[in-house]
Order: sequence, then C-alpha cells, then structure tokens
Amino acid sequence: MKIFQQSNASDATLGKKHALSLVIITVMAMFTVATPSPMILGVPRPFIITLVFTAYMFASLVGRIGFTYWTFVLAYLAAFIPGTLYNMFDVTIKWTSVFQLLPMLVAFCFLGTYFDRWLTRNSDRAKVRWIQRILIYFFVVSVLELIFYGQFATLRAHMYPSSLTDALGALGSEQRELDVYGGRPTALFSEPSNLAKFVSVIVAAYMVVSKCSKRSIAALVVFYLLIRSVSYFYAAPVMALAWWQSHSYRLPGKGGVRFSPVKLIGAALVGICLIAGVLVTQRERLSRAESGNDSSSSGRIGLPLQYMRSHIDTLIVGHGITPQDDLTRFTVLVHAMSVGSMDQFSGTMAATSTTIVILVGTGIVGLATFYIAIYLFQQRRGVWIATVFLVSNILNAGYNSSAAFVLSALLVSLMAYQLRIARIDQRESISAPSVQLEPVAQ
Repeated sequence: MKIFQQSNASDATLGKKHALSLVIITVMAMFTVATPSPMILGVPRPFIITLVFTAYMFASLVGRIGFTYWTFVLAYLAAFIPGTLYNMFDVTIKWTSVFQLLPMLVAFCFLGTYFDRWLTRNSDRAKVRWIQRILIYFFVVSVLELIFYGQFATLRAHMYPSSLTDALGALGSEQRELDVYGGRPTALFSEPSNLAKFVSVIVAAYMVVSKCSKRSIAALVVFYLLIRSVSYFYAAPVMALAWWQSHSYRLPGKGGVRFSPVKLIGAALVGICLIAGVLVTQRERLSRAESGNDSSSSGRIGLPLQYMRSHIDTLIVGHGITPQDDLTRFTVLVHAMSVGSMDQFSGTMAATSTTIVILVGTGIVGLATFYIAIYLFQQRRGVWIATVFLVSNILNAGYNSSAAFVLSALLVSLMAYQLRIARIDQRESISAPSVQLEPVAQ
C-alpha cells in the first residue's frame, strides 16, 4: 500500500476537494456507530456496513493511508503483545474478536485518512458550510423525533431489533428513557449516546475550523441541551484544545503564549452553563449512579473499575488482546448478585468502557509500550493523540467494534489536524520579525 503523508498545509491544498466527504462520513457513522444488532448470517450488521464504506474509501484514496493512522495502529497492536505472550497458556484468545479487530483497524486507517483529506483540502469557508448543513440536519430531525417520539421509536425498533424490544415492544423498551429524560432524540442512530458522541465530533470540528466562532459555541450548548447525554463530551479534549488555540496568541518573534482576559471570562461562563446543564439534565441519573442503581453507568464504568481493583495483580502485564469476556462475566455476575436476579438489564453490563477494556488488556507494561512506540513514530504529537484517544474513549463502549473505531478515527484525525495547524501557526509566529517603532521627531 502507498503511504499518504502531507508535510504542510500548502501541499494539502492540491488535488480534488472532495467536499461531499463529510456527508458520506455522516451516513457511515449513522449505521456503524451502533449496537451490534441485528446480525446478518451471524455477523453484526454494523461490521458489514463498515467494510462496505471502507472499500469505497480505499478506492477514493487509491489505497493510500496517512502516516498518522498506520503508525497509531502499529503502536496500538504493540501494546497488547506483552500481555498476550505472558498469558498465552493461561487465557483463551477469542479469535472471533481478533478477526473482527483487524478489519476495524484497516477501517480506522482509511476513515482517518479520508477525513484528514477533507479537513486539509477544503477551505475553512467550505468546511464551515458543510458542517453547518450537517448540524442543521441533526437539529431538525431531533426536534421532529421529540414531537413524534412514538413513531420514531417504532421505526428505530425495526432498524435495530433486540430481545428487549421483542419482549417489551418499541415504547416498552424506551421506558427508561421516558422515565429519566422524558425522551431524547437519536436521529436514527441506535441510541441517544451514539448520536451524542458523533455530534460532539462534528461540533468539535466546527470549533476547530471556525476558530471557536460564536455560532460554534452556540451549537455546542444547544446540542447538549437537545440530546442531554454525558456522552456528548466524547470530543471534549479536542474542544478544549480548540478553545485554547483560538483564544491565545503569540507575540511576534517570541514563544510566550498570551490569553485575552475577556475571552477567558467568556470561556468560564460557557463552562458554567454546560456544568449547570449537566446537573439539571442528569439530576436523576446522578442520583441513581450515586446509589448504585443506574445500570448503564454501573456496567460501563463502575463495575469494570471494581474488576480492575480486584485483579490488580494481573494489571501489571495485562490480560492480553481479548479481555472483554472476563470483564463481562464479572460485571454481569456482580450486577445479578446485587439485584438478586438475572433481569433483562443484565445485557447492558456488556457495554463496558472501551478505555477500561484496553487498559485491562494491555496492563501497565502494554500501556508503556503503546506510548513509547507512538512517541518513536510521531514524537510529542503522538503522545497527545494517544492520550486524547484514551481519555475520550472512557465515554465510549464497544471493543474491537465499529462503534469504537469509527469514532476514534474521526477523533484522531481531527486531533492530528489541530496539532498540525498549531505547529504551522507557532512556526510562523516565532519566525515573524518584531515590529520596531521609530522615534517621533521633536
């Protein structure tokens, strides 16, 4: 395969602009950032759809993969080698999961490169225009869904059938949503949290491209209040860096960073609004989580962390490349013991935080291997990208699946683009000559 690596922004402007790429990425995300159901010939439908879009992107990119993405994948795989070798005779490798992972890593590489090309080969004005169109679409569909909630719930039940839907019906399976939130939009994603994570990436791109314009900040607040999911902060690290870059400046010829006090106050106000929004919209869930009665937060983060504490001796080297079954068995068993039965919500226990599964698999040795490898490939920018990947995926679910790697590809691509632009801006700022004022004649 050819390697696609752009050295600077001017080189990136050559060639076709591929303005419609963001629409294609959006359609791909809608049907791949999803639950594994339904199955087609025993294979998850999102997996198959991901391969179809990857084949299209392979053809569009003429087989070229960006340096950032294939080196990230090599570092990621290297992280699991110590734990897998150490536990080779003590644990069973789930080969079906490994065979799912490898195509998803290929999809990660091509999707990341594809999004990177869209970011670098279009003008900021064109990118803003397409991002706004995507956000308007999601806003309109989300509002319609809240108005016609029952009809959308029935349509979603047909699109994403499950045993819970079969047992309780379309609206019956939505009872938790109705009890806690009064209903939230999905915009035809499989669930509100998946919509929230994807929209957070698009809003983050809006903030990056528009340099945190007032409209992008308004979109940030409006979509959180509309979707009301903590998963909306999936792209928070990229949003924070976008704000820092757009509201700081360097003096010509100097390396020091300066901040505008007025803009810092504005950032504080936006942060206060978002925190207040979280407290108001998540009040009941926070109360349930505190008492241990929220099955989603318990299954995703609480019980997996308990697993890590109770298996601290195995976290030095790590479990190996497929630790998810052990985590699932532990969380389901502990959950069933706490409620006294294997109720229908035990199925939600399998939706473990992606980052926690990765850390259990790699252990401390593997995590160090990951950072050392990506530093050797990409230096400090690689360390930043790896850290954002791990931090953001605390709020994600799905291991070795399209739900994890489609979002991660977009996140890594946006972060890489951001760091590239920051490096160019810093180089130009430092190389700019200082302005010397001539003395005024007396």
